[in-house]
Amino acid sequence: MRGAFALIALLSVFWSCQGYSALKVEQLKSTIDAKKAEEFATPLIVGSPANVARRINNSLQYTQLGLIDGAYKTSPFENQDPETGTTGLGYAVLGQTPQYLSLELRSEYMGAHPSYNNQPVVFDLQSGDRIELADLLTPSGMARFDKRMLRERLAAIDAFVKVPNKRFSEGDQDGHEDAETQRSLYRECRAKMVSGQIRRNEFYLADGKLTALQGCDFPHVVQALDDLMDLPHSETFAALDHDLTPYGHCLLIAHGTQCGLRAASGIHEGLYVGTMAGKLPISLMVFGDGGPFYFYDRYKEHIPLTLSRLGAGHIVLLFSHENQSSEKFDLTVAADGSLSGGWSRGGAEPVPVVLH
Repeated sequence: MRGAFALIALLSVFWSCQGYSALKVEQLKSTIDAKKAEEFATPLIVGSPANVARRINNSLQYTQLGLIDGAYKTSPFENQDPETGTTGLGYAVLGQTPQYLSLELRSEYMGAHPSYNNQPVVFDLQSGDRIELADLLTPSGMARFDKRMLRERLAAIDAFVKVPNKRFSEGDQDGHEDAETQRSLYRECRAKMVSGQIRRNEFYLADGKLTALQGCDFPHVVQALDDLMDLPHSETFAALDHDLTPYGHCLLIAHGTQCGLRAASGIHEGLYVGTMAGKLPISLMVFGDGGPFYFYDRYKEHIPLTLSRLGAGHIVLLFSHENQSSEKFDLTVAADGSLSGGWSRGGAEPVPVVLH
């Protein structure tokens, strides 16, 4: 499986490098850990603008490898051990234009049972920001899109359970039990979709289409019974035009290269870079599946934070440790998504902070 990951990654590199001279996708390498670099294949964005490449690389390497780009002792793969948990990583380029980059991040785990996970991620290639579905669709557009998507997914489940599954042998008791388990799980999944209990809407952009993924997520022990997998729902950019935000229209219809950051009322997932006290370079990283942290660019040591939202456009980030002085970021989110405000330690006067 790890060899297959490496082959896919190399093919992805070839395809992605065709026709995109400014920013390209290559595979992260290591002369010290060459074998791990193949087993834990991770994309590396190279080219210009360098600040955009840096934003994306920090996001990818922290998500995949648990390290900040360049902040490691010997190798970017030094934390990876096939004997504990994750046994392989891979990726594929799903779509790339001058406006956006869609990647699929693949991971293989070994616990009580082997597990696999494929996660699409989409980046704005003008800013390096992670694009979310809510950035592209208006609230009313999202509601209409959800209805169309649900209708298609329910129809797919209904059609599947009506027909006997040919991969289960007739007369075989184990096959009969697996078929009954599969049908029961799909009926349960259908009910959860109707009630809104399943709302995982990962997506990617490619070939003029937006494709949303929302599978039934069978338990690991019976994951092999999930023949429908991610239940993809695709719509062309043109068909979605009346559902798009101004940012989405600029990015997908007008093919703009200066679409600008989307309007924001809160902090977004990804990397923010800027300064403290007008001259000290710092970075803030925010992820949906983990707590935010910041670091001084010179040292790149993680300083964990706790995020509080105090209202539309107002956030506070706190660091507290019994043996160290407390720290506080008090920030306002501007319409362009940037953060500004102050940082203070131990109750002292705050110094200005600006992050983009």
